[in-house]
Amino acid sequence: MIIIFSNTSDSSAKKTMQWLNFINEPFLVIGEDKFTITSLQISNSNEKIMFRCGNIECDVKDIQSIWYRSEFINIKDMYYNYSAFVKEKNLQQSIQTYLSDYWFAQKELLEILFSEKKTIGKNNQGRFNKPIALRYAAEICLDIPNTIFTNNKKDLEVFIKNHNEIIAKSFDLAFSFYSVGESIMSYTSKITISDLLKIPSFFEKTLFQELIPKQYEIRTFFLNNVCYSTAIISQNNEKTLIDYRRYDKAKMNRSIPYKLPSSIENKITLLMKKCGLSSGSIDLIKSTDGRFVFLEVNPVGQFGYHSYNCNYNLHKQIAEYLSKRNDNE
Repeated sequence: MIIIFSNTSDSSAKKTMQWLNFINEPFLVIGEDKFTITSLQISNSNEKIMFRCGNIECDVKDIQSIWYRSEFINIKDMYYNYSAFVKEKNLQQSIQTYLSDYWFAQKELLEILFSEKKTIGKNNQGRFNKPIALRYAAEICLDIPNTIFTNNKKDLEVFIKNHNEIIAKSFDLAFSFYSVGESIMSYTSKITISDLLKIPSFFEKTLFQELIPKQYEIRTFFLNNVCYSTAIISQNNEKTLIDYRRYDKAKMNRSIPYKLPSSIENKITLLMKKCGLSSGSIDLIKSTDGRFVFLEVNPVGQFGYHSYNCNYNLHKQIAEYLSKRNDNE
């Protein structure tokens, strides 16, 4: 049994599930449904732990691999529901404490059990942020942009004067917000000295970096110690010059298969090991002075676009990695 933490709107997860069906691998998707431990038997010689998700009950021993495509389902949410019920009914505080301990104990136990399985991604990967990755990258001698994380305009003024042109990006993983007929995404944006006039003395903490002129961008999907890289020719379009995700649908960027130097791939492998990630999407740029500059790593990362454009068949690669065929690898 393969466990996939995902949601119904993830097209890459759906495509991978189609491959799992094709190779006859059973899997269980944990998304909107909550899950709970239904039975626990422990002895010196044996243990049996059953958990339920929706209408399906499963023995933990039958799980061969796990894909944390989305963040681990938080059993704590169930506690909050019960907590509201307890408060509304004016029951004893001891019951509320018991329920809290019960749900958290389930979560901790399942995390321990799942950690022994073959995995893609990891629990609570949404907590991973860019400064952590940048620090690790610098430790293994990957080139990184000069970076500052601040909420102080004075610090920002000094930084922009030292580098002339800088960019601002989200401190954590990129986010998107969908409303009726509208979507809002966090993009990387250029900041100039003239923009300082619009910025207050103090603001929400933001990550700023020097703007490095590029030849092209590189998106690398990392899986099972293999780098699948794509060169994105984004610098010739004003709309995508700073962030290729600002797609110009009338004139899409050219994306082609790309082979990083082995020295850079080896450093990426070391970086992912330091980050505790078995998979993820890495963004780099090839600078105009010939350097490979690391930007960030996304533990989840969209890879469908690059898989289709470069014929990498990444959905199939993930399905086969999760399947029994790779048990001896």
